[in-house]
Amino acid sequence: MEKNENYKDYISEYVSNLNTIGVMLPYSGMHHLLLEGNNTIAYIMTSANLPGYPMAIKNRDILSKLKNIADYFLLHDREIVNRCDDSVLKKINNNMVFIRRSRGYVPEPIIVNNHPYIKNNDKNILCVGPEINSTVCLIKGNKFYLSQYIGNTSKYETFNFLKEGIGNLMGI
Repeated sequence: MEKNENYKDYISEYVSNLNTIGVMLPYSGMHHLLLEGNNTIAYIMTSANLPGYPMAIKNRDILSKLKNIADYFLLHDREIVNRCDDSVLKKINNNMVFIRRSRGYVPEPIIVNNHPYIKNNDKNILCVGPEINSTVCLIKGNKFYLSQYIGNTSKYETFNFLKEGIGNLMGI
């Protein structure tokens, strides 16, 4: 794309109504195989979820829930134990800022030092919320372990995913 061109000239308004788009670079061998040797300018991919709902992790659910949305499906026979969406970062004032901290970054802890509460904390604390863009945080001493992005917990399926995320984080 040339510097003066608008991405909206290339991507349908039905793909996204946001004022920016993201780019996912191929990070697995499967991505390289899919993209190798063709001249397609871009692929529109989904994490197999409808807006506000958690990712489908069973092939039958993916096929039934996304049958009218996706043209092709990449399925496999491996069990997904812990669903985890892509991380999203944005460059703001020359700094990379997390929009969504997820795959590749969780559950790596964020270490917080020199905070008055942390110095005397000998309890493990579980933090949950907010309702719409939910995530979980387990605090142990000065380490803050964040879960993957959970989503809109006002939806029953996503609330169940929140409970799964708590169980996975506490199990780790």
